[in-house]
Amino acid sequence: MKYDIVIVDTGYNASHPRLKNRSLTGIQICKKDISGYEIITLPKDNDDVGHGTAVSNIIYTHAPDASVFMVKIFDKLLYVDEDLLYFTLNYILSKVDCKLINLSLGIPALKDYKKMYNVCDKINKKGIVIVAAFDNDGSVSFPAAFDNVVGVTSNNYCYKNDEYFVIDNSIVNVGAKGNMQKTAWLDNKYSIGQGNSYACAHISGISIKQLNEMSSCNCQKLLKKLKAHQSSEKESHSYKYNSSLVPKRHMRYKNVAIFPFNKEMHSLVRFQSLLPFKIVDVYDIKYSPNIGASTDLLLNIATKNPYTIKKIDDIDWEGIDTLIIGHTHTLLNSVVKDCKLMESLLYSAQEQNKNVFSFDDLPSQFKKNEKFLCPDLHDNYIPIPYGKLYRQTKPVLAVFGTSSKQGKFTLQLLLREKLIKKGYLVGQLGTEPSSLLFGMDECFHFGYDSEMQLSRFSAIAFLNNALYTISQKNVDLIITGCQSESILTDEGNLFNYPIPQIEFLLGVLPDAIVLVINPFDELQTIKRTISFLESCVECKVIAVVMFPMTHNIENPFGPKVHIFNGEFEQLSTIINQICEVPVFLLDNNLHMDSLINLIEEYFSN
Repeated sequence: MKYDIVIVDTGYNASHPRLKNRSLTGIQICKKDISGYEIITLPKDNDDVGHGTAVSNIIYTHAPDASVFMVKIFDKLLYVDEDLLYFTLNYILSKVDCKLINLSLGIPALKDYKKMYNVCDKINKKGIVIVAAFDNDGSVSFPAAFDNVVGVTSNNYCYKNDEYFVIDNSIVNVGAKGNMQKTAWLDNKYSIGQGNSYACAHISGISIKQLNEMSSCNCQKLLKKLKAHQSSEKESHSYKYNSSLVPKRHMRYKNVAIFPFNKEMHSLVRFQSLLPFKIVDVYDIKYSPNIGASTDLLLNIATKNPYTIKKIDDIDWEGIDTLIIGHTHTLLNSVVKDCKLMESLLYSAQEQNKNVFSFDDLPSQFKKNEKFLCPDLHDNYIPIPYGKLYRQTKPVLAVFGTSSKQGKFTLQLLLREKLIKKGYLVGQLGTEPSSLLFGMDECFHFGYDSEMQLSRFSAIAFLNNALYTISQKNVDLIITGCQSESILTDEGNLFNYPIPQIEFLLGVLPDAIVLVINPFDELQTIKRTISFLESCVECKVIAVVMFPMTHNIENPFGPKVHIFNGEFEQLSTIINQICEVPVFLLDNNLHMDSLINLIEEYFSN
């Protein structure tokens, strides 16, 4: 028999006055044992919850003559088992001839995204439309969020049963009546309830009338039909947002020169092994005292490929395909006043047909050059409609700090390097523009000299989407890290307020945090920071990493000096006792190995 609608729910009570004389039959699918599922024919009255009866009642309000097949998959707990739902959809696909499947249910986090998506795609391509409700907790849920499913949520501005509006370019496709309404319930009685389930049922009932007028259909065709017939009082909405923070242009760099050799560039030389390209030359302005010096000497390390720093005036364009330009504003303004060096470099690179990756925002005349790239974020992003956010399915480790310039990004690169060497698949969201150069999945540049124009809900939604994008890849762990300090330590200036840091914390919702501190930090500051991070979101500060440099007592405004081992041991003992967190030294390889072991142990448990 061919059915108009399949309802997957809690069953139905056919004796209810609103369901009498309706074409309503069905089955129950339940877990038999570890070997599989059992199919049971439903008796006349089988709903012991009321939810399926209510949904059936709403659908019949719009389509009284519809033939309905009920598939009961859950009972009093209203818990949706992912494996059971997958089996149910496969069963309907192969065994039930129908036009539409109503799923007044949602799963906030899937164990196997691709598996569930593929079965929904097969159903859609067969010409069967799935209409699914988003979870009532407000989060993104599945299968409603799939692009091959009509995802429905409740909208408070839809007062009548037939009121709805279609939302373009959004994971939420339709808003409909989900506010308080009277429906059929248990024991031939009625109930007043609300929720996305009811909104979904309204759209299913409305949709079946549209489907009966169409020779063939799928999710996309139905949405166009619904949009054409929506109430004139309701306007169609469109939500425009980027699906990824990483620019779409491919970065296929091979031979690279970097300029200038400042703090932001040090990590590129220090962690050459993580780069997918070769650094050929390192340049600086001709007035720099670093000209002629070795990068190993300046960084106090021994690399496989040390560089002698050259003057940028002598750049060898023939030997490179890409020029990486770091932050230059402060350098050029203080040393070379009114210098047109930046523009001159960009014009030369353009003439030479070279790639440019710039940490700073590009002048307007170079923005259209597809070989020029700057990882900036602007206000062309609108948050996910209705505030819906993804539930992350992969563990997230975040690095936070008590101040700026204390090696937070260096620590992230160390963790990345060591975890990859141990065979882990590492996903990563960086907050430095160089993040993309290291092959990190996403970049949210909100630190020094950032041109980012996202804040509050936009920033949170953007970060949430970025982590979800990373989680869909084959990764074991996601690493990210914040900028500057985590708590307010000086209320005397508005720019000292760590509002972007709090937005970042709420956007990434880490499972565990490694806190970077300075040797001169007050114990109260460290303790307050740990308490704040653990109370703001549900997470655990699992370790403290001490930056190995401290102020020169004789000249606090001069260069920092390296702390002594005895000083570290003394400080770490005190911090461990007061904060009850293990302490590691940033530039100590054995300590970093111990930190990796701690991270492994934490997430294994």
